[in-house]
Amino acid sequence: MRDGAQVERAVAGARIVISALSAFAMRGESPRAVDFEGNSKLILAAENNGVDRFILVSALGASAESKMELSRMKYRAERRLIASKLAWTILRPAPFIETFQAILCAPLLSSRKAVVFGLGQNPINFVSARDVAQIAERAIIDPDLRQTAIDVAGPDNLTMDELAAAVGSA
Repeated sequence: MRDGAQVERAVAGARIVISALSAFAMRGESPRAVDFEGNSKLILAAENNGVDRFILVSALGASAESKMELSRMKYRAERRLIASKLAWTILRPAPFIETFQAILCAPLLSSRKAVVFGLGQNPINFVSARDVAQIAERAIIDPDLRQTAIDVAGPDNLTMDELAAAVGSA
């Protein structure tokens, strides 16, 4: 995503671009470089190559005022896409359950212990990546979802302690 010419070649001939770029849990990469600058290059390449639809996977609660750099950079990417000449849809999912299952599962399998973020008692809404993918698929074909931002949440809130217990018992 750092090389604009490579991004242009990757997008050439595409009718639809779905970007799920994220620096979350990537070592050596910043949200600014990946989530904002990478997406900005991808949006520019889509504009330059006549892409019909652009779907951006952002984050629930993305805003300019967020304390988290990731959320701020996702928000900036959203603003860049909205300002583009592309037909767009923005998906704002809650945290992916699969990501946190992986973070908790590996330690549980090897040491029967897991690292829990924070106090472990704050309820968090998780969503499945499959559910977000289904909405992205619908956004491709449904014209009513163009020029729309959609918050995507899961069915229940869980604390990290509850998630760790569920993963541990499974």
